[in-house]
Order: sequence, then structure tokens, then C-alpha cells
Amino acid sequence: MSTYHCSVKAGNKGSGASASAKADYICREGKYADKPDLEHKESGNMPEWAQDSPRVFWHVGDHYERANGRVYTEIELALPREISPEQRRELVQNFIREQLPGHPYTVAIHNPKAALEGGEQPHAHIIFSERKLDGIERSEEQFFKRAAAPYRDRKTKEMVTPDPAKGGAKKDLSWHKAEKIVEIRKAWEQHYNRYSPEQVTCR
Repeated sequence: MSTYHCSVKAGNKGSGASASAKADYICREGKYADKPDLEHKESGNMPEWAQDSPRVFWHVGDHYERANGRVYTEIELALPREISPEQRRELVQNFIREQLPGHPYTVAIHNPKAALEGGEQPHAHIIFSERKLDGIERSEEQFFKRAAAPYRDRKTKEMVTPDPAKGGAKKDLSWHKAEKIVEIRKAWEQHYNRYSPEQVTCR
């Protein structure tokens, strides 16, 4: 029987969250390398300096992100066990392409055995940065600085729009709103039901 699950969680630096530790955990790297349930992992939308090693992105974010900032946001998804691993990968990739355009992300699909009946229990962990690529190449430190925002000139009293390259990559703050989470949960229902022979509802 298919079960709907879609949760969104924030990894706040001020609360001790570590994006690099989370990436290691979901990708089964470092001290988690002996866990046998990894079905697939990949990263995307990385800035130039993290293209060859997405793991670097999360380490750099831990270092440069503001003390009270989110170092990652995580979406956790239950996947249909009735479809193939290739179909599960395609399902998750389509969801990411639609819902996280421009956001640096790492995704891992785990497929452990369920504790009770011993069947498959496939699920995905997506971690992403609220910051979005905008076509401007920034250094590691610059990427995580506060984005350049319009301000009022003290002398002329006119609004000034600064060069976005002077600041960091801008964050999508809609991820802090309850309406966004409702939207994501509904979107996942639609994606899931395109692939699963058993339909689910986010309600």
C-alpha cells in the first residue's frame, strides 16, 4: 500500500545544523559509507567552484553562511516501491527540475528494508540552498554574503539599485512561508501519482 510522505525541514546554523554533515549522511559518505541502502545520489545547479565536488559547496556554506542563516533546507519524500529504481530516479529528478530551478542541491535515494514486513522502503532526501544561481560568477565567500538590495540615498533621497554582483546570491525566502510548504506537498502528490499505480493524497 502506498503511503504519502513529504516533509520540509530547515537546517539552521544557529541551531547547530551542518550542511556538510547532512550531505555526508544522505550520500552515505565519510562515517556513513558502510550503510548499504543507497540507491542513487546526484547534485546539480552548483556554482563553478563546486562543479567538480559538490561536497565542497556544503562545507563552504557551513563556513560562510550567516550565523543565523539556513545552511540547507531538506525535503524528505516517500517513493513508490512498485516502480523500478530508474523510474524512482526520474520521478525525483522531474520534481527537482520543477520545484528547485537554480537552487544548488544534492539528492539521495535510500531503499532500506522495512522493519516489520521486510519489504522495500524507498525514500529520497533532497537538501538544497535557498540561494539561487543568477548567472553571476561569485567566489566561495561572495556567494554566501547578503544579497545587494535597493536602498535610499541619504543625500538625494532617491532609491538606488546596486549591482547584484556586489552582493551574494539572493535567497528565495518563500521557503519560510507556510503557503510554500502546502504548495510543495500538493506538487509532490501530483508527481507521485503520475508514476505510482496506487494513488495518494497530501491531505
